[in-house]
Amino acid sequence: FFALLHSGYPSRAHCIRRFENITVFMLAPEDVILLNIATLSEDDMADIALLAKKGLLDRERIAQLAEEALTGYIGCRGNIRQNLKRVTDTIALHAL
Repeated sequence: FFALLHSGYPSRAHCIRRFENITVFMLAPEDVILLNIATLSEDDMADIALLAKKGLLDRERIAQLAEEALTGYIGCRGNIRQNLKRVTDTIALHAL
């Protein structure tokens, strides 16, 4: 299993709950998308379209983060770039 993850994801994560011995963080939408790019499914694409319709995605930012994350990626980069194009095209189509 290979996934694309940008090294800066911790700084974009949001704290959603603190317990006595653990803090739970939620990844930022762009980082969730990066994780899904390697195995992009139709359900992922539907989720991306929905987030874009709500104005929660920045197409250029996702492309930038993906290109930066690719520098340390082990796997087929051609597939990642093809999926990234599908993602950015979907965001452009559905963005507010």
